[in-house]
Amino acid sequence: MSFTNRGDALLSVLRTRLLTVTTLPTARAWANQRFEPTPGQAFVEDELLTLDTARREVGVSAYGRSTALYRVIIHTPAGTGAMSALAIGVAVTDAFASVGTSYLTLDGFTITVVSTRSGPVVPATQSSQWYSLPVYVSLQFDHP
Repeated sequence: MSFTNRGDALLSVLRTRLLTVTTLPTARAWANQRFEPTPGQAFVEDELLTLDTARREVGVSAYGRSTALYRVIIHTPAGTGAMSALAIGVAVTDAFASVGTSYLTLDGFTITVVSTRSGPVVPATQSSQWYSLPVYVSLQFDHP
């Protein structure tokens, strides 16, 4: 697959890893795609929140180091309780926290998962029909 920028390529790598989570809801609210949540059905959304690059070296062949923050939000129906969102969140966190350095690469360069964290669960309210749990994945990788 051809990408026009490093952010799109990185998002594709991260989504590929995210989709290995067997308990992930099948309804997905991906960015720039039309999505209307179905009441009573769990869904997931994700986005690349930050992608910052700094030069590590000086010169024509200098490498850069990029850091990124990826967020996955799990939404589960209000009637199911917060525990179902937490269970999926743990599975998502585990999928990224257990990544060895050989599992995530971008253009041949290793992506290091620096940390993962989740929470807090945002409870369902009268105006929202879902519990929402954000999961954050901090990353870094070197590149030309």
